[in-house]
Amino acid sequence: MSRHATLYSPHLSRSRRIALVIVLAVSAVSVAHAQDAIRPSLAGEAAAEARRQSIDNIPYNLELGATKLRISATLGFEYNDNINLSEDGTAIIEGPSGPVQVTTHQQSDFIIRPQVNFDVL
Repeated sequence: MSRHATLYSPHLSRSRRIALVIVLAVSAVSVAHAQDAIRPSLAGEAAAEARRQSIDNIPYNLELGATKLRISATLGFEYNDNINLSEDGTAIIEGPSGPVQVTTHQQSDFIIRPQVNFDVL
């Protein structure tokens, strides 16, 4: 049988086990924070530099001082063969004055969507 003490060994008292767990937890936390401190700052600097370069290269229509404006217009077309999502059919519904016949028909439509965009850079 081995004489090495483990965490669940009967040779360690309860207070020593607790102290060992606390020391391991504290040392693990300090190591994790020390390694993570440098990488986010380098990544943040690289991202900030990339944003600065990308803003300088974005095309614009109008420049007012330090503000750049990009104005664009689009026109969208769409055809929908059933705009109300209805089915062709007839139903009889009981109303206060007696039965009422309701008829539904599919409706189609051609939709035009004009759009103007104003981007401030």
